[in-house]
Amino acid sequence: MSDSLDAIYAAFMAGIYDAKTPEAISKYVRADGARDAGQLLAIYRSSVHENLIATLEAVYPAVLRGLGAQPFRRLARDYVACTPSTSPSLDDYGDHFPAYIAQHRALSEYPYLAGIAQLDWTWHRAFHAADLEPVATETLALWLQECSHALMLFLPPGAALISSKWPLYDIWRMNRGLIAEQTIDLQSEAQACLVWRQDYDVCVACASPCERAIFQTSKKPQYFGTKVDALLSNFDASEVVNSLIQALQRGWLVAEYRPQE
Repeated sequence: MSDSLDAIYAAFMAGIYDAKTPEAISKYVRADGARDAGQLLAIYRSSVHENLIATLEAVYPAVLRGLGAQPFRRLARDYVACTPSTSPSLDDYGDHFPAYIAQHRALSEYPYLAGIAQLDWTWHRAFHAADLEPVATETLALWLQECSHALMLFLPPGAALISSKWPLYDIWRMNRGLIAEQTIDLQSEAQACLVWRQDYDVCVACASPCERAIFQTSKKPQYFGTKVDALLSNFDASEVVNSLIQALQRGWLVAEYRPQE
């Protein structure tokens, strides 16, 4: 009985991530006369690893710029060697890279770098998030004016909040080339970043304390009035309402007209 496709795939992936070329894969690779099975597999192994390194370079541009090309490549090579791809799509590769950076002792002098990586990854996932048909500005304005009590608020696909004890927003923007190179005081105010997609653009903004609270209480849908009431114990009414309206206008919070029964 022939081996199953799953067994062949498992053996092949083991061969890609094991330079010793396990016997399990050797029987599936046909030598071409000049090279044996191990040499042929090594060619493909090198190609796979290079593609994964290139993927990390594309997904983590702020980390790449912050570390420099060669240090980043060494870091990426080590990560690829111990982190097999488990998805048929390269868009899914690299999700554990921020955690890998966080525990890497050689990077301890860059304590903010894992946060930069997390923001790069979140930007990437927001870019590939599912589409959501936005509510027209005129419709939203009418709802807010006439029936805000019937508005259900929720987060759109891909929206995320990245909190940090470092000036994350400023460091990330500089390393993405969005602002000029400058010296950033690491002891300055901690920053949290909101990430969302608006049409075809991924947006990143520095979140105020009220906006952070709005996001954190939006993981489950809530009616507009319920959310306002929940936030009034920590913020004044005008700040809450203005922040909610701005969140809806920006698109990192969305509304659906849903009359209460």
